[in-house]
Formats: sequence, C-alpha cells, structure tokens
Amino acid sequence: MHEMSLIDSVLRSVTEEAALKGFAKVKTVWLEVGKLSCVEPEALSFCFEALAPSSICEGAELKLTETAGTAFCPACQKESEISRYGAPCPECGEYGLEIKSGDKVFIKQIEVEDEGNV
Repeated sequence: MHEMSLIDSVLRSVTEEAALKGFAKVKTVWLEVGKLSCVEPEALSFCFEALAPSSICEGAELKLTETAGTAFCPACQKESEISRYGAPCPECGEYGLEIKSGDKVFIKQIEVEDEGNV
C-alpha cells in the first residue's frame, strides 16, 4: 500500500516545517489528491490515523480535496477533463493524451498551534 509511504512522507514534511517555523502542534492537514494519482482517499485517511499518533500530527484532522484530471490532446489541440489514464480525448476520440493535472498528491495547507497557544 503506497498510501502508507505517502502519509509517512507528509508527516516528515510537516515535522520539518514545524522545526523551521517553530510551531508545536498541528490541528489540521489538508491534502489535495488528484483523481489520476492512483491513490485511494480512504486508504490515506486510514494511514494518517495509524501514523499520526507518533508524530507532531497526533490528534490532528486530515482533510482531503479531490481534484479532477486534465489532459491535452495533440490531435485536436484541446485540454479536457479525464477520469482515468488511457482514456480517449472527450472531444475527438483520439488517444495519446498528455496529462496536465490531477496526477499528484500534495500538502495544500496545515493549521497549527504555536508554542504560546498550547
């Protein structure tokens, strides 16, 4: 399950940011999950619940936002929304689309408490 390694990476990134910025506790983590990222949102939530207690994110809430996949069609020169890899162009039916967005998972925002508010 690659969701476990993704959440581990998210927690490491948040911990590094905490060390740089000096916050003590994370309240909420927002992740943007592309529909073409091959990641199951439910599995991300499960992994976060499993790993967060041993990190600065203990007790934090995970909020996920799914984003659509978009691709450019070289044949008709149009960019369209797609729901899966290997899909034909919704405009002209050709294959060989170039993925433009929706294939990544990234930290969009974190809500924190600083040491003075803990």
